[in-house]
Order: sequence, then C-alpha cells, then structure tokens
Amino acid sequence: VEDEKLHSGKPSWVNFKNAVWHKSFARIISLLASKSKMGQWFECLDGVMRWFFLCILILSADFEEQCVMSLMRGLMSLWPCPVCLVPRNDLWDTSKTYRRRTSEESQALVNTALAKETFEEREELLKEQALRCVESAFWAVAFTCVFCALSHDRCHFNHGGLWSRHLWVELQKYLGILGREALSQVDKSYERFPHWRNLKHPNKVVGVTFTDSSVHEDISKMIIYVTHNVLTEHDSPLSYLLLQCIHLYLEMDIYAALEVHTTNTINEGRHTVQAFTALMGQYMNQTADDNEKNWNFPKLHMGTHIFDDIKAKGASRNYNTKPNEQMHGPMKDWYLNQTNFKNIAEQILRIDHWLLIADDIHCRISDFDEYSQSKSEVDNDLQDDNDSEDVIIMDDDPGVIFLDPSPHIKIGSRQIAQTFSSLESTHQVDVGFTNFRIKLNDFLNEFLPACNIPLPGGKRIHFQSNDMITECRFLRVNYESLVDWRQYTDYLRCNPQFFNAPRFDCVIIWTNDNIILGCLAFLFECAVGNDLFPLALHILQ
Repeated sequence: VEDEKLHSGKPSWVNFKNAVWHKSFARIISLLASKSKMGQWFECLDGVMRWFFLCILILSADFEEQCVMSLMRGLMSLWPCPVCLVPRNDLWDTSKTYRRRTSEESQALVNTALAKETFEEREELLKEQALRCVESAFWAVAFTCVFCALSHDRCHFNHGGLWSRHLWVELQKYLGILGREALSQVDKSYERFPHWRNLKHPNKVVGVTFTDSSVHEDISKMIIYVTHNVLTEHDSPLSYLLLQCIHLYLEMDIYAALEVHTTNTINEGRHTVQAFTALMGQYMNQTADDNEKNWNFPKLHMGTHIFDDIKAKGASRNYNTKPNEQMHGPMKDWYLNQTNFKNIAEQILRIDHWLLIADDIHCRISDFDEYSQSKSEVDNDLQDDNDSEDVIIMDDDPGVIFLDPSPHIKIGSRQIAQTFSSLESTHQVDVGFTNFRIKLNDFLNEFLPACNIPLPGGKRIHFQSNDMITECRFLRVNYESLVDWRQYTDYLRCNPQFFNAPRFDCVIIWTNDNIILGCLAFLFECAVGNDLFPLALHILQ
C-alpha cells in the first residue's frame, strides 16, 4: 500500500495498511485454515494413511515484517519485542526474561478494544501490549500462535542489524579517531587475509557503510584478526573493550549458525549471550557520558530468543531469510532487462514460471545423465572385478602406478614435470627449498618404513638432481565434520598465480601426537620405485 501524504504516519493509516496485509494473507491461507480445524487424510511414505491437522509453526521475516505479522506497533512502542513483553528501556539487558505473548491473550485484547465506542478508548487499551486494532489472519488457523511462530533471523537481526548498524559503526568511529594510518593498516590486513572458498573479500572495507548482509557477515568473520593489533588496550581502551564485545557476538553467532545442536551447544550458546550482554553493559557504562548511542533497540534484545527458537524449531537455517534475500538479485535483473516497467508483477511472475519450467527440464536431464553414468559405472565394475580399487594406472607412464593411501585426499592441477635441480634453482631465494632433495630423501626413508611401506628394492631412497618431480597446485580434501558428522569437502590452493594473485591456503593437520597448523608451500608428486606418491611441503604456523 503506497503512502499518501495526507494520511502518512497516522495510526489509522498504519492500521489500514496492516489490515490490507492480513486480509490478503487470509485469502492465501484460507485452505490451510479449514484443514487446521477439520484435518485431512494423507498417505505417508510408509504407505500408511494418517489424519493431519495443519498449522503454521515457523514464520521467517525481518523485524519490520514481524511487526506487521504480529500486529505490533514497532520500534517506538512501549513493548517493542514481537515475542515477549520486554519494556523498551530494558531491551539491552538479555539477562532478564519476560512473559511471552500469546495469540489467545492478544485476540481477547483486540476483541475487547473493538467493543469500545471511541478510537481513543481502543488505542488506550491496546497500548498495554503495543498491539494494533486489526484482526489477525492467523486467528483463523487452529493450533497456531503467531508469536511462537516468529523466528530469529540471523540475516537481519545479526549480520544486517546488530553488526552492520551498531557494532560495525562504533568500530569505524574508533578507527577514524586513530587516523589514516590505522584505517590503511586495517584495509591492507583485509587485502592480505587468506582467500578462503565462499569468503567474500570486499575492497576498502573500513569505508563500507551500506552493503549486502552476506558481505557484512564475511567482514565480521575477519574483523578480530585484522584489528587486534590496531585497537589495542594501551592505545584505545574503549575500542579494545568494544572488540571484546564483538568477539563474544561472533561466538554467539557461531553457536546460532550450527546445523546440529546438542544440549551442550545450546547451553553454551545461552551462556555466550549472557556474557555478551554483561560485557556490553560494561561498555555502555563506560561510554555513557561521551557517547550518544542508544543501545536499547530490538535487534540487540532478540538474541534472548535465539536458542529458544533453536530448541523449538531446529537449526536457525530453517528460518533464516538469507535464501529469500538472495532471490532479490535475479528479480532486479528481470525488472531491468526483461520488463517494460509497467504492470511488472505479471511480467515477473511469467518469467519466474518460465524459469521453473526450464529448471524442471534441466533436473530431468541431469537425473537421466546421472542414471546413465551410474549404470555405466556398474557395468565397468563388473568387467574389472580383478582390479585394485586403490591403485590407478597413470596413462602417461604405464610403468608407474599411483598408490593412494588416503582416498579422502586428491591432488590436481598438475604442472609440467621438472628436475629437482630446476626446482631448487627456481626457489633458491626461499629457505624452505634449501636442500629440498636431500630433506625429501631423509623424510621418505623414515616415513615409508613407519607406515609399513617397503623401500624400493629394500634400499634407501636417494633422489638424483636430474630425477623428475611434478608440481601440483590443487588439493581436494574430504573430511568428517565435528559439527554434524557429515562428509564435507575443502578445496585448497597452492598456487603462485591464482587469478593474478598468490594463494597458499592454510591447513589443519591431525598428527598422531596433536593438531598443528600450517600453510601449504608446495604440492608435488614424485616417483619412488614404481610408485607415485603425492606429498606436500607446508610451513608450520
């Protein structure tokens, strides 16, 4: 509903816009509303017919949308939280708990207000819980409490809210006070930060004021590492305290982002929220005289409900608006490139319909290709029953076989083979390659017997300077996640020119004694007898 200058901002006009939304949404869920009361038979995957009563368990929305859904009065009301009845002046203090809202109570209050004769009487009554005098569409759906269905949204509450509009702005202020040298140092640290997969690297980060929430999420992930030597306790005690608060905020966000939770992770997450609140209280007290910043805002308080939502509805990704926000980009492109800027809703829906059909066709083709490939692999396996699964014949050298003692690791991006002499000459300024061939001899002579791999011919390995070695620049690692025990894949680079910039990824190495951190310096393959071994040179951190 477009605002009209004559009525914009008036309570009656805001109520009208909310009423339009709820009347429209009531049409959408009208079938659901009837099924919620009468139920419906449904055949489950086990072939058993069951009688289901449908209801709404999760609503995913940003704060402003949640206010419309719950018919709340919003930020400036006396009770701004759409989930509980926390006073506006206590939003910062997450150590306290308040009575939660219920649909039954709000419906009774609105019905009582509607029975009043004057607008002023209705408003006075509804201010008790900061509600609007509008009938909710969710009342028609049985077993549904809109206040319980509203869920914590990491995209808008954390990355696009608490971080981007508050913590980040405060941090930028302190960096500005320290001067250009500090600003430049932080920007350079961001530029030098390792280029991990799926991690955005925006330029001139300190000057970023408005950007996508996903970019802010990545900025926050790196902030501690790039500012800890700039915002020191000695030079700027308040900024150092703020950095400690940000550290706890990041811990809280990490716990909230976990896709598998246990009782321990939920308890630790709650503890982190309380620790964050306590430290923020110290920061607010120390900056109360000089800082005009008001920390009583809903997105700080909403952290109170993160782990209640996780316990009730599962992992936060189930109700994060981030996937929906990512759809805005394609819609913008459709609007700019494929519409005539008139009656755009119909045109965009038609384009979306075309894309759904194309996606369905693509999925069918992909499924057929996957079926054909799997059938071909089965046929090949039947023909090659006698072949060893962990030995691969190298096409370019039939006399050399590749032993893969670690099937979860694969290397690739092979370069032209070169001699040890050429390799050491190329890297002569790098101390890591000093006496590289001799060190490799010593390593293999100890490593292979320790792994019960016989030395070739029972003799010690002694590479010559004219022996060949093949550099590789890519490493794929399959590993079991300690979070959800599923298999994940990391793609690591060891490349002096990866998209016009050197990239040597860091690794975590699990040895028999402990876990060590290192940086990939050189990936290579070398032949030992008739076997080809994949190896890596790394620098300990």
